[in-house]
Amino acid sequence: MEEIKKLNSTTRIEEIDLLKAFGIILMIMGHIGFGNIFDVWIHSFHMPMFFIISGFLWKRKHTSFKLFFEKKFFSLLIPYFIFSVFHLMVWIIIQFLTIKYIDFTSVVSAVYHIFLFNTEGMPICGALWFLTALFFVNIFYFSIDKIKNKHLKYIVIILLSLAGCIIPRYFRLPLGIDISLMGVGLFQIGTILKKNVEVFKIETNIYTVFLCVLLGSVICFYNSSINIRNGVYGNIILYYICASLMTIGWYAFFRLFFRWNTLRRIMTYIGKNSIVYLCLNQLLLLPFNKICLLVSHNYILVIVKIIILFLTLVILRIFSFLINKNFKWILGK
Repeated sequence: MEEIKKLNSTTRIEEIDLLKAFGIILMIMGHIGFGNIFDVWIHSFHMPMFFIISGFLWKRKHTSFKLFFEKKFFSLLIPYFIFSVFHLMVWIIIQFLTIKYIDFTSVVSAVYHIFLFNTEGMPICGALWFLTALFFVNIFYFSIDKIKNKHLKYIVIILLSLAGCIIPRYFRLPLGIDISLMGVGLFQIGTILKKNVEVFKIETNIYTVFLCVLLGSVICFYNSSINIRNGVYGNIILYYICASLMTIGWYAFFRLFFRWNTLRRIMTYIGKNSIVYLCLNQLLLLPFNKICLLVSHNYILVIVKIIILFLTLVILRIFSFLINKNFKWILGK
């Protein structure tokens, strides 16, 4: 276990935590619902961005596959199964309180989806698919990175990425593995960006922000609507270009403009604890989203949703603090 902790101890990059926080906030806003146009925009990049970030943080591993597997198992799969079972129990309680009995057929179905096909049918927290997908991306890339022939390595990555985008058109693989195959390409893009971030002066070029975000947004609306969970990517080339441009643009934004220290500290905390926010936000939004159904005026509804977003972030901060202080084992620590 000590070896795993050492393997986990890496120098944090604050802008990456800010970028992760930005993605988490966009995800929560998507779960609250801020309109179709907003959904189309965020779905084109906010979850792909996390795969690129993981690639950006990748370091060539001079360790055994066993140790690497254990590290990722504890940091990704342990939280996945704990939060899945927790949400299942809450879902059963809600079902009993609502309809006065437990539908065991639906419970069996929920367990089936937790352990096999988690891109649908998950109780309450559908976003948990990301943890298993990210786990398998790391496992795949660890093996791919051992390929010494650079050209062969890129051919393998391209073929796996294409397979990940095409397979969902016909059938889904267990535990989001088809998403993981797609994510291998994004992961590789992240490693390339890390190597070339200084070459292209991404962090100091003001034009990078506007050009990348603007062009990425145009491509996002030109391409068809994206939904990673459902395996819908539209034009594959445009999908990867859009995700890359938006990640570069927002990374540059946080490097150049994001100087307000208080907000920076708040968002850095969210980025560092992104798994807690990912795993609990949909549970918190259950009662809040019912409030939205009672509001009919559009402008008031927007204000209500912004308040819900703020309250959700505050409550998640409290939960994150409690988990990190008293229940670190939930996060595999």
